[in-house]
Amino acid sequence: MKRKYTNSFIYNFIIIIIAFIFLLIGMYFASWRILKLDSYNTGMRTINSIEKEINQFFVEIVDIVNMASTTVEYLEDNNASTEDIQNFLVYMTNEYTADTSAAYLGIYGIINGEYVDGSEWRPSMDYEIENSPWYLAAIDEEGDLAVTNPYIDPKTGKYLISLSALLKNNIDIISMDVSLSFFENEVEVISQSGVGECVIINPNGQVIASTDSESISVNLLSDHRNTDLHKIAKRAITSNAEYFYTRYKDKRYMILNKQLENKYRVILLVNEYNLFIEMMPQVFGAYFAAIFLMISILVLYRYNYLKHIQSEIVNTQLKSAASIYISMYSIDLIDNKLKELKSMKHITSGITDDDADEKLQSIMASFTDEQYRKRVLEFIDFNNIKENLKNRNTCTVEFLSNRSKWCRGRFIAENYDNNNNLIRVLWVVENIDEEKRKSNHLLYLSETDLLTSLRNRGSGEQSIREMLQNRTPGMFCLMDIDKFKGFNDTYGHAIGDKVIISVANCLKNSFRDSDIVMRLGGDEFAVYAVGIIDKNAAIKLINRFFDEINSIDIPEITDRKVSLSIGISFYDAKEDLDFDTLYVNADNCTYKSKQIIGNSYTFFE
Repeated sequence: MKRKYTNSFIYNFIIIIIAFIFLLIGMYFASWRILKLDSYNTGMRTINSIEKEINQFFVEIVDIVNMASTTVEYLEDNNASTEDIQNFLVYMTNEYTADTSAAYLGIYGIINGEYVDGSEWRPSMDYEIENSPWYLAAIDEEGDLAVTNPYIDPKTGKYLISLSALLKNNIDIISMDVSLSFFENEVEVISQSGVGECVIINPNGQVIASTDSESISVNLLSDHRNTDLHKIAKRAITSNAEYFYTRYKDKRYMILNKQLENKYRVILLVNEYNLFIEMMPQVFGAYFAAIFLMISILVLYRYNYLKHIQSEIVNTQLKSAASIYISMYSIDLIDNKLKELKSMKHITSGITDDDADEKLQSIMASFTDEQYRKRVLEFIDFNNIKENLKNRNTCTVEFLSNRSKWCRGRFIAENYDNNNNLIRVLWVVENIDEEKRKSNHLLYLSETDLLTSLRNRGSGEQSIREMLQNRTPGMFCLMDIDKFKGFNDTYGHAIGDKVIISVANCLKNSFRDSDIVMRLGGDEFAVYAVGIIDKNAAIKLINRFFDEINSIDIPEITDRKVSLSIGISFYDAKEDLDFDTLYVNADNCTYKSKQIIGNSYTFFE
């Protein structure tokens, strides 16, 4: 009997020992698998972070080049001089290179056969523009935006890339240089974090940034060297697999690989030996824990771990979606209840209030700037929601907050009953201040003469045409500076620009904000003075303007005074009159005024 129990004990003990050994082996491989999964997730989060930064970076520089190209084409269409275009490029370069962390190096190009540079750099005599990478790239793309491979900048001697665009005349080119420091900084952050080694390559296979600085600009595809890095790059591009394992520097590595939207590629190399060293404390800790708790701890740990991971994923997704909103409310239209998902200051646990219509009106009334309050309160009126969401899932309203920040309020259809009647909506408020102000700034640049800050020809003409269509009476004045060419020939274009700016300032001081004041180009200006249709009032206004002109004092000009010839035509709103007729009438009078020496004006009779 004793022998039987002893044998049974030994048998059970052996089974327990064997089970425990298998448990430890299983725990080892489970820990290894979890660690590799964690390393994969960490690496992919790192790559996704790089992707977000690179995509945002390219969106910004593409916007800059497109805006510069569009503006230059507009200036050329309006017969702007090469000097005016260079002044614009200088302005753009100063605007965007002020932020030294942005890696923008300057805007330049070929205009009317001449090389112009926004940073006012002058190339050496042996610099061959036609053979420069940015020039060749723009020609090859035939109008599409071209991105060069890395090349040595002749100005700084450092590697950079260029974004170039061939303008619609198929001759002129606008280009922008971008330092590789942006990509190098991203790689440096990864290197310092200890996640692994990183390589960023462009669509042609050239290294843009790497933990190994000596590989910069090396083409991993066309270069016939057969190094480990060349093999990894070719495999990553050929297979396009998110991850794979290979030998690198005589060690086994996990390779994480992702192609970005702009076809750049990020390759992250994680050393498995480092993973193993990192895993050992966890494994030994698990071994000692298994001695006392064994299977129960393993089951509970796995259950809680998976539950935690699932919960973290859901919470991360919800927070990511909610992070772009200032506030979020779920509204039950049937029971008139409002559930707060995220307030103006913090995310709540779901506070629910009755009288949802009054509560929402009160919240938005205190949050909205006074001039937009009526508009917003009408928009969120529950009586209007169903009509606003008819045949669509969302509707929006834009407004200023009480802190003068642009916001966008949005209703989202959340739930319908069986008869397709709307019963629940989501009300969210989003901060769009940066987007709105950037849009307004671009609109200002497109409508403004950069030298004088007056309206440009396109903007001014359009506004006058609209006034004529709306039968708004007024006085149209067409004017140019007498013998302006003499100022440029005698004193130079810089002094000529001062004359133009001085005349523009006189126009600003003499006419009202409601009047349309514009520079047509060169030394020619125009004004539409709203409501002025009486000659006596016109003479009084013109004489006040001439007083301003007579007060112009430019120290460099010593032998002559600035004077203007003006042609004036009226629109009394009693009959149809188009802009072209108004312009021709004033232009004929301007010609007559030019026959008179000094400031002069002529009315169209």
